[in-house]
Amino acid sequence: MLPQTIKQEVRVKLTENEIRVIAETLARKIGEKKQLEDEKKSLVSEMTAKINEASAAINYLAATHSTGYEMRDMECEIEYNISKKTRAVIHPITGETVATRPLESWELEELRQPKLPGI
Repeated sequence: MLPQTIKQEVRVKLTENEIRVIAETLARKIGEKKQLEDEKKSLVSEMTAKINEASAAINYLAATHSTGYEMRDMECEIEYNISKKTRAVIHPITGETVATRPLESWELEELRQPKLPGI
């Protein structure tokens, strides 16, 4: 005997209620997608910042390793030379002169002032 029915995909006009439900679901999915895209941007931005931080540390360490020194803020003594009218900054560990510049006029004037006892 031949079958009397068959399952087949056919076109069905949606009811007003079905259209409303689909529209609500679509709006919700669009919102979810937007939220996921925003989260992705945030995560990518966060990871990029971490990668950049790691790169900066690597570059600093590589430069320090290859040059054999690093720059540090240290308390240095200043030596004034009135005859040469210069001011020298002295390395606190090695005693080397690390910078020299001409004295400003006000520095020279102050150095030439006599020191009064008790002041």
